[in-house]
Amino acid sequence: MKCLSLDDAVTALTENLKSLSFEHRIKYEDPTKFVAALKDNNSLVKANLWGMGLDLHFAADILASIFQNPSVTEVNLGTNDFETDAGEAIASQLKENSTIVDLKLGRNKLGRGIAQIADALRINQSLQTLDISDNGLEGVIAKTVFDSLFMNPNTHLENLILSVNPINDEGALAAAAFLYTSSLTSLSLGWCGIGNEGSNALIQALKNNTILKFLDLSCNSICYDGLYEIDVLLRLNSTLAHLNLNGNAVGDEGIARMAPGLACNRGLKNLNLSTNQIAVEGGKQLAWVLKDNDTLENLKLAGNKMEGSGIQPIVLALEDNTSLTTLCLGRCEIGNQTVEALRSLLKINTTLRSLDLFNSSINKSGFRILADGLAQNSTLRRLVLGLNGSEDGGCSSIIKVLKHNKHITYLDLQSNCLKHKEAILLGELIASNQTLKTLDLRGNKFGDEGVAVLGEALKGNQTLTTLILKSNQITDGGAGKLATALENNHSLTTVDLLSNELTRHCDVVKKIVHRNIQELLNLYAQQFYNRVDLLNLSRCDFAGLTSWRDENQITKNVTTKETIQKSVSQAIDRLKADYVKIIVSCLTANCHHFSHINRIASCLSLEELEIYDTFINITTSSKSAEI
Repeated sequence: MKCLSLDDAVTALTENLKSLSFEHRIKYEDPTKFVAALKDNNSLVKANLWGMGLDLHFAADILASIFQNPSVTEVNLGTNDFETDAGEAIASQLKENSTIVDLKLGRNKLGRGIAQIADALRINQSLQTLDISDNGLEGVIAKTVFDSLFMNPNTHLENLILSVNPINDEGALAAAAFLYTSSLTSLSLGWCGIGNEGSNALIQALKNNTILKFLDLSCNSICYDGLYEIDVLLRLNSTLAHLNLNGNAVGDEGIARMAPGLACNRGLKNLNLSTNQIAVEGGKQLAWVLKDNDTLENLKLAGNKMEGSGIQPIVLALEDNTSLTTLCLGRCEIGNQTVEALRSLLKINTTLRSLDLFNSSINKSGFRILADGLAQNSTLRRLVLGLNGSEDGGCSSIIKVLKHNKHITYLDLQSNCLKHKEAILLGELIASNQTLKTLDLRGNKFGDEGVAVLGEALKGNQTLTTLILKSNQITDGGAGKLATALENNHSLTTVDLLSNELTRHCDVVKKIVHRNIQELLNLYAQQFYNRVDLLNLSRCDFAGLTSWRDENQITKNVTTKETIQKSVSQAIDRLKADYVKIIVSCLTANCHHFSHINRIASCLSLEELEIYDTFINITTSSKSAEI
């Protein structure tokens, strides 16, 4: 997505711009030319006006132009200053619009203005995603939203986000009533003040629901009494795949109620039970579940009170479990006895990909035990050990083992009292390890000497892309040495030096990171161009088309016009998706580097229809020729 000034946007809208985002707030600029350009544009697909400080007085004409543009399908108006009066303006446009499928209005002040938008939902047939989170929405207005959706038999809404609104049980009861007949696949109700009455109503509604896949009930007031028939729900429902109960008060009694249904459930893949007052008995119940359940893939238990006696049974159960890939035990005092169990697990488990032990009271001895298990593990990809080692050299054994590890790509060692001695070991790891991509070292005590050692190691490393060094007692001297060393590094695309004692050299480091991002994106762009060149070659070269087909693993019995169209379309989708993921990862890590993705963005804006037509022409001209 290109990030532009208002004047640049006017020009870009005349040049087939597809995705629009602004580099700064436009609230105090004259939007007249921009509005006119929007009215004449027929290429814009995504309009991102997030965080622009807009209110209805300034943005009324902009809103009308966007909603009336027939090519726009995604609109983000989140984090602005829209108040109640904007609800009617947005509603009137939604009633007429038939193209927008994704509308984000989160973090505004719409309040009762949502009632006007709800009225539009009675007739709108295009919206698939609606985000009205954090808008001061009360239960009575939430009920209006659900009632309106119920009265619209032609609604296509699939994803509704109501999080951070005080809808309380009144809103939850309305949501439950709607779920009996709704087409929603995702419903977010986190931070909504929902209690036991609302929770039980939702459980009842979902027992026979075969559509909803994602339910977020995080940070509400649900306890044991709010899970009355949760076991029946988990036995009957095989559609719900994601359930987030983080930040409630489920406790051991709630886990006991869930366990029988969870053990035989065959749909749930992601379960978040973090910060739920679960203690030892709850841990034992979950261990029993994991012995029988072969569907659950991600389990988060951070911030509970299970301690070693409750966590050790879970770890032992995973010796026979072959489905779990992510286990989060952060902020649980696991103790060395549980670390012993983890060592045994790591030696034999072949499915666990992510292990989070953040702030789990692991001491120097525990790290040595864990290191022994890691030495024989070849499946773990993500390891979080931050805020554990308060002793000197506590992490040394882990660092030494990972020097030869060829599998872990993400390592978090933040706030572990790492000093110059550990920096030397980390330098050896960075110099020799060709797998690690993200290294989080924030909150340690490297100082200038330690960061200089890391810089020297980075000269020869071409795989690490993210290095976090914030809050490490680094001064200008150390940052200068790091900047000099990084001149020879071409892989880092994120270097975080915040919260250090710096007045200089940050700009130098930023320029080097910018250079690396540009080189990376140029490479991706060229790869994309090469693929497109092959497609164009295929217009007259059937050998080239065959090569393209084989490269993209399209089956050789694809011969008819219809099957070629379908296979090519799917292959193009995969191709674009790969590069979209690359761009998103760059943007996520470097949200201030929008200007560096213009080239690849222009590649991705290539009309799929143009490539699609290439193969239609080939098929037509070759008739029934064997491809």
